[in-house]
This record gives sequence, structure tokens and C-alpha cells, in this order.
Amino acid sequence: MMPKGTLIDIKIAIKEVKDAAVVTNNQGTSFDKLDVIIYDNTKDSFTLVLWDLKSKENKYPINSIWSIRGAKVGEYGDKKYIQCVTTSTISQDLTSELSLRLQSWIAENVK
Repeated sequence: MMPKGTLIDIKIAIKEVKDAAVVTNNQGTSFDKLDVIIYDNTKDSFTLVLWDLKSKENKYPINSIWSIRGAKVGEYGDKKYIQCVTTSTISQDLTSELSLRLQSWIAENVK
């Protein structure tokens, strides 16, 4: 995965959606947080962190394909993750060539 702080564009598939949570920072501000386990055709999985509105604005069905523009690579301890920041966009991708290839790969490889 890219170095911490890198902004990336990525197409992913949803593997698992964790329970939503509310987290509070050191200043006492609360944020809605949703962890989504995602993967690609390498079968590597990692966490996508969605904050506030992005955690609520979509439903994330298992094995659905999404395009994310401007996601930020983060790191907590020795684990890297991807998070959508304020300027990130996320949309379901049903028709692009890569989406169709991922859907085909999922149908053949994900049990």
C-alpha cells in the first residue's frame, strides 16, 4: 500500500460492513465512523474508514463495487487503512470495464 498521507483513486469491492460507531477526539468532538472491509482481485483486504455523512449516505452491499476518488492512506500502529476525507467522493460503480471485471472475478472466486 502507498505511504501514509497519500491521496489515491481506487475501485474496491465490499467484503464486510462493521457496526457504526461514534468516536470522540481529544477536544471532545464526536464523529460518526463506519469501518468497511474492502478487497480487490488480489484477495487482499483492508479497512476503509468512512466518517460522518459518508458513513451514512450510502448502503454498502456485500460484493458491490465502488469508485473512490481522493481517499487518503492512513496508518494506526502497524496497520494501514484507507479513509474518505472531506474532499473524497465515493460512488457505486456498475458499468465501468474494471467494475465488470471485478464483478466477474467475484462471481468466480469469492465464496
